[in-house]
Amino acid sequence: MNNGKFVFSQQCDFLPKVRFDWLVKKYDGKKSAKTFKRWNHFLLTIFVQLTNRESLRDLMSTLNAHKSKFSMLGFGKSVSRSNLYKANEIRDVRIFEELAYIMVEKKARSLVAVAERQMKLALDYTRC
Repeated sequence: MNNGKFVFSQQCDFLPKVRFDWLVKKYDGKKSAKTFKRWNHFLLTIFVQLTNRESLRDLMSTLNAHKSKFSMLGFGKSVSRSNLYKANEIRDVRIFEELAYIMVEKKARSLVAVAERQMKLALDYTRC
């Protein structure tokens, strides 16, 4: 049900922010780019993938059309091409990489659990 949030923001509510913060601490991600937060950078990276942006310039032209919605989308108050470029250059990609592994592992475990339940039901059904 719509609770006044954009679909993108609603989807981002399912992301493991606590694990992300732990990874930022683990890889000392707080040492760079004070104004452009790591979580905002992560959400913007997801937005880039979902909207199929091909370049930084392409992304910025898309974002400039929606400046008033930045905070509602989770990107912070403002995003500039130079801040995004610096963040991409400086920040440790292992934060994003390890978070992706965590999310894939979580999804795989849930799929295995569902498959095991279905297998058990099928075996119980054949025994009857």
